[in-house]
Amino acid sequence: MAIDTLNKDADGYSDKRMQNEIQRIEALLADFKKRTISNEAEALINAEIADINSIAEDDKRSVRKLAGMYQNILALLEKHMNLVPPNWYQSRWMAIGMAAFGLPIGVAFGAALGSMAFISLGLPIGLSIGIGIGSGMDKKAKEEGRQLEL
Repeated sequence: MAIDTLNKDADGYSDKRMQNEIQRIEALLADFKKRTISNEAEALINAEIADINSIAEDDKRSVRKLAGMYQNILALLEKHMNLVPPNWYQSRWMAIGMAAFGLPIGVAFGAALGSMAFISLGLPIGLSIGIGIGSGMDKKAKEEGRQLEL
């Protein structure tokens, strides 16, 4: 079983956003050709490509649909094959760091200093902790060959 091809041509659109979304999806599909993909993931990706190919060219919401389908394909790859794009973990852990580490640290600062106005001091600390953890995970994914070349 092979990955289907995209029937859309980026040069055939006058809208730059539509061209960019199609080029992103084409780059993702080009990366698949270099890898061995499980049959289950391949079937799910082919279903997404069939949906992309069925989008009407004059649909005003097609750019948003393409962006959503691109994110769906990335989520499928992470779930089934543990493949991630560059900076995937960094962007995820940035938010987690702010929520899981930054807010409790900020509350501790606020309680210790007697004013909850200092709660905002914890957010940049949590942000930097999250970015550090995510960058480390991205580096590990690249070393293991699990990072997509986009």
